[in-house]
Amino acid sequence: FPGYVENITRQIALRFQPIAGLAVTPRIMYQRTDEDGAPYATYYPGNLLQREIYNLPEGGTDKWYLASLTVNYTLPWGSFVSSSGYFQRTTFETENDTDVATLDLGLTVPLPSPITRKLDFRRFAQEVRFASSFPGPFQVILGTFFDDSMRPRDYEWTAVGLNGPALPPANLLSFIDRRPDREYALFGNASYKILTNLKAEIGVRWFDERAGFNQYTNGLFFGGAPTVYAASSTSERGFTPKYLVEYKPTADVLWYASAAKGFREGGNNIALPPGPPPSGCDQDLANAGLTASAVATYKSDDLWDYESGFKTSFADHRFTL
Repeated sequence: FPGYVENITRQIALRFQPIAGLAVTPRIMYQRTDEDGAPYATYYPGNLLQREIYNLPEGGTDKWYLASLTVNYTLPWGSFVSSSGYFQRTTFETENDTDVATLDLGLTVPLPSPITRKLDFRRFAQEVRFASSFPGPFQVILGTFFDDSMRPRDYEWTAVGLNGPALPPANLLSFIDRRPDREYALFGNASYKILTNLKAEIGVRWFDERAGFNQYTNGLFFGGAPTVYAASSTSERGFTPKYLVEYKPTADVLWYASAAKGFREGGNNIALPPGPPPSGCDQDLANAGLTASAVATYKSDDLWDYESGFKTSFADHRFTL
């Protein structure tokens, strides 16, 4: 059956309490997706006319698993939580790119030109935090966070028969890169009940982000010569605050207003092919008033979020708004 998608998902979790107040929860999730493209796809919208010249097998696999361990220890004056997680995702897919290769190379006779992509993403994260349950109006949340990730990527584009039918497929483009990334963070949150029905809260998060990038390129579209690009590591530090006010005029009505700042990490861009067009990007950079070194990295961006609203329930808590 052409064009099928098969998905398999599994999950198992356990929870045990060796002593009073201590709970340990290990969990593992797994998913695998297999995709198969229809023969001679793609089709024009609205009909079933065959477009592809060669019936190259398309589709691929996507599989991942997530293992986590949560340890929660509760005391009369607060609780400690340790959360550990490891995520790995591997994908492999093939795409028929004969049309693009024919256009870019100016071929009069199209040649089968598949692209294969492989991604192997791995990430480990660890967080430890304390949430108080002090008597009185003052409460805190304190914690630390660590994240370590690696994303290797392998991208291969070939043209079968370009160098002769008895020779290996011509390498149009080989692109292999690795992006290591590491983050350290400390965070704290303090709340105070000004009145029995009025609470103010303030929080701050400090982060230290470090990223690297290594790239290998080869093939006709990169000048036909292997090139290794090892980017200088980037680092960035900063603070992201949070503010919140909550007011409960009655037991069933809550008014709130909040303001918080978030960020998305920066990093390194891929190295652009040098030289003149059509394969090189030197002229495009010059037209934009830029240089290759000017676009080698990008900084993080941030976002301020402001929110205000209310929550209420009535009819004996059968209706919530």
